[in-house]
Amino acid sequence: MLEIGTYRGASALALLAGSQIAGYRVSLITVDPYGLLDYTLPNGKNVRTVDDKCYRGMMRVMSKYCAKYNMRHVHYKMTDREFIEVVHPHLNFYLDNQVLSKPQFSFVFLDAQHTPDDVVRQAKWAVANLVPGGSVTIDDAVFNEHTPVREALQKEFPQGEILDIGGAKLFFVIESKP
Repeated sequence: MLEIGTYRGASALALLAGSQIAGYRVSLITVDPYGLLDYTLPNGKNVRTVDDKCYRGMMRVMSKYCAKYNMRHVHYKMTDREFIEVVHPHLNFYLDNQVLSKPQFSFVFLDAQHTPDDVVRQAKWAVANLVPGGSVTIDDAVFNEHTPVREALQKEFPQGEILDIGGAKLFFVIESKP
């Protein structure tokens, strides 16, 4: 599994906890550059600063959880572009002591930049790197201030769906064919 845009690690921890409860022992890669980056909504409102304090807190929580439940977590402190263009092409995944020829993901959670161009670029890359039957879930794509993101995703991925959880439309989901 992969999460791009980790902040304090709440969604990453939820991914691990859900996997553990379902009986899966998974590996999770998270990507976020941290270091005094402002998160700004498309309407220009500055929401928060993503700094090294967030990074240290996320790593503390994730390492404790992974140690307790025998999960694996690796964090890349870099931008999504650096991960996609520099790290991923050289990343090795191992299964039964064999190197997999093309690292792919069963689940990708995108919650980084919230501009249409960035989200569509990340989603295209993520879909191309899914295992058959995998899915990409994009956070913050359906709220009013993210209308341009939702419209860009719906144009690029007409097969994508807005996930409705108890009346709350929270995520845009793209699934690969099994």
